[in-house]
Amino acid sequence: MDLAGAGVARMELAEAEGVSNRGPASSSSGRKGSRKDALYLTPGDAHRAVQDGFNYWTGRLTDSSFHLSLAVIAANWAAFRSIDGVLAEPWAKTSIAIVLANLALNLVGAKVLGNLHLKQAKRASRDPIRWKRDADSALASDDPWPFTECIETVASAMREVKTWFPFVAGAALLVAVLVN
Repeated sequence: MDLAGAGVARMELAEAEGVSNRGPASSSSGRKGSRKDALYLTPGDAHRAVQDGFNYWTGRLTDSSFHLSLAVIAANWAAFRSIDGVLAEPWAKTSIAIVLANLALNLVGAKVLGNLHLKQAKRASRDPIRWKRDADSALASDDPWPFTECIETVASAMREVKTWFPFVAGAALLVAVLVN
């Protein structure tokens, strides 16, 4: 998900007006440097770099969650040798159930987020004047524009699911192996 919209636009507006909330770049020793000595020339450039990092790491979270889910399924199979073996062990069943819930929630979450993004794209196409007005009003607020609060909330929840469900499934598998 790309969260850069409103924040970068606010920063670019501030840059155009010569306003900065950070002041000139300075080193840890307190020496002040010029903007040309900074890693990023503008706050907008720095914000885009942070956004790129966010996009990279949340993409890695999606990949890692999926791979760990498959690994937990494979480890259950290896540890208990058959479906009957997995079904005979309550912690193994719990582990598989959590992994399946993770995969299902990720599928539903992707569908919901896709639909919410499509709704925003259609809104922009249908009424470009309102879209521009929304963009302008987002400059002076914490509005997540061009996204919505709903998109932000669902995306945040999905990051939690992707992080914790495979982890808990793996822990249940470990308990299953230890008690067996």
